[in-house]
Amino acid sequence: MKRLRRLAGVVACALMAIAGVGQDAAETDVSDVMPELLEALQRGLYDDVISEATKHITKAEKAGEPVSPQFLYARGYAASRIAWYGVTEADMAKIGDFAPGPGWKPASEWVAKVRLLKELAPPNVHEIDDGKDVIFRVYYEEESEWADTVIYTLPEAYRAVCELYGATLAETTVFMFGDGARFNEFYQAENDGAVPTSWGWAAGGNGLLYFCERDADGSRLAEPGSEYFRGAVAHEFSHCMLARYMGAVRLPLWLNEGLAMWCGGLLAPDDFAQNDVRIAQVLAQERELSAPELVTHDEFYAEDQASTAYVQGFAMTRYLESEIGMQGILQLLTLAREKGDFDEAFSEGLGVDYYTFYRMWLDASVGMVETGGFNTR
Repeated sequence: MKRLRRLAGVVACALMAIAGVGQDAAETDVSDVMPELLEALQRGLYDDVISEATKHITKAEKAGEPVSPQFLYARGYAASRIAWYGVTEADMAKIGDFAPGPGWKPASEWVAKVRLLKELAPPNVHEIDDGKDVIFRVYYEEESEWADTVIYTLPEAYRAVCELYGATLAETTVFMFGDGARFNEFYQAENDGAVPTSWGWAAGGNGLLYFCERDADGSRLAEPGSEYFRGAVAHEFSHCMLARYMGAVRLPLWLNEGLAMWCGGLLAPDDFAQNDVRIAQVLAQERELSAPELVTHDEFYAEDQASTAYVQGFAMTRYLESEIGMQGILQLLTLAREKGDFDEAFSEGLGVDYYTFYRMWLDASVGMVETGGFNTR
């Protein structure tokens, strides 16, 4: 395989200047900045927008000047998308029904949604810091062994995942629920009616993590402190970090889940050896999913295929890492973010398209099965 070429840099801190918008606040006005801020919102680069809008809001406040509703809207909108609800409410409540243009929801509607979510959210708050900054703000219902173990595991997951990605991430909001009914009610309100997967007790998105202790029948969904439990926390934090960095650029499911499983393995090291065993079984029985199935949501997460899809995605990610290194993967993510398209970045960076890569992985892996190359002990 051709090595990644002409790529510079690695995945960096999510709080970076927006390209083309990083002028000195004193030298710009709303008309100079807002078009690119709105574009950044549409690209899902919420941390960037918060950083840039805050610069202009702070400048106006220090000068004793009125703050533009455009900047308040931009920051409030971005904050809502990463679950910084306090920022959203504070900013949007100041500007009534203002919207920056057609197709943008009025500020008052964001305020109403955030206030509903605050009512549905668990009432207690615990902050986790890294000695300097808050890295997690955890909302929980009551103290318990399960809740304490999530809280204890979060900073460990943060350190491991950040080290792998060469990144740090501004505050992540965490919601912990005791049972599925309350979790479902909050999740649907936050996600405009979307229903969480029936098998999920943990989920990670742009700026938030969800954890739910018990299913609707009262059964505990994950034993606190187990390797599975610990690995799942790191797995979901990977999704959170990559979503915050990549914005609207969607990674192919096999790689997104493969990287998350790699991160889970940082806290549950047996996952790597287990992946060897399971992918060898899948290939020996010719049960591997096709290239299209691994990039199609309904196929990847189908109830009768999901377990195989995760195993295969992890194996393919490990194969990619063996060819280009983790540094190469991070450079690939950077290129995809810059281009706004992962497939284009993949073809340019590797010199082959996804389908060719899939065939290369399959041929190499089948060969390992035939020669006993996988560690299946």
